[in-house]
Amino acid sequence: NAGTVLDTGAVTISASAFGPTNISVATGGNAQGGTANLTVSNGASFRATNSVSIDANGSGGFGPAQSGNGTGGTARISISGASTSFESPTTSIVAQGNGAGSSGPVDALNGGDGLGGRAELIVDADNSATILLDTLSLDASARGGDASNSENATGGDARGGAATSTVNGGVTLQTSQLTLSAIAQGGSGASPSGTTGQSGNARAGTVTLSAANGSAIDASGNIVLSANTDDLSGENFGTGTGGDVTVSATSGGTISAAGLMQVDARSGRFTPQIPQSAGG
Repeated sequence: NAGTVLDTGAVTISASAFGPTNISVATGGNAQGGTANLTVSNGASFRATNSVSIDANGSGGFGPAQSGNGTGGTARISISGASTSFESPTTSIVAQGNGAGSSGPVDALNGGDGLGGRAELIVDADNSATILLDTLSLDASARGGDASNSENATGGDARGGAATSTVNGGVTLQTSQLTLSAIAQGGSGASPSGTTGQSGNARAGTVTLSAANGSAIDASGNIVLSANTDDLSGENFGTGTGGDVTVSATSGGTISAAGLMQVDARSGRFTPQIPQSAGG
């Protein structure tokens, strides 16, 4: 609230979850990330001289027959109100979902599924507010677990979540590098014969970047928006489906990048590079 000041080195808020693992049990445990939230509002001042990390990941536990699923939760920073100030050189908001699977000397017959959560930066403040986030990343990606060393080994499926950055009310968000990701990567499948392994399916999630009502997102470097499926590997390939990327500048809002705006919503690793300055 007004008059409240927090000046610190590093801040970490975590609501991540990890599925239990016991190699003597055939099935690994599932994991669901919780909710991690940092709110600065009503004229308060927040400054981190090192970093801010907000995470709500879900990581499944290993199981030799069936590894566990991992589901991301909700990781969010909310900034609102007149004269509010938020400064950090490195800020990450992460809600990944990671299925477990083969790792090092241990093999899984079936990899766990990964489901990304919600990574959000929600800003609603007027032009008296100050927001300086030098390197800012939001990640709601997902990865299926790998499977190996058995016939018909099957990698886990992956579905990306939602990475969202919205700025409203007349404030300017200043950054040097802005990255939003909702990538999906299916787990690999490898068999002794080299013929029956099956990689998992992958469907990317959604990325939303918006500025409205006189607000601005001003990047002195690059803006990178990724809702693609990463490389799928295996003896028999799963399907890959790209996600959705929405860039919106309305009612006097502007989005600008002095470097490049890179947008990728494909099934693969092709990334067009588009210099971008949008307003409306």
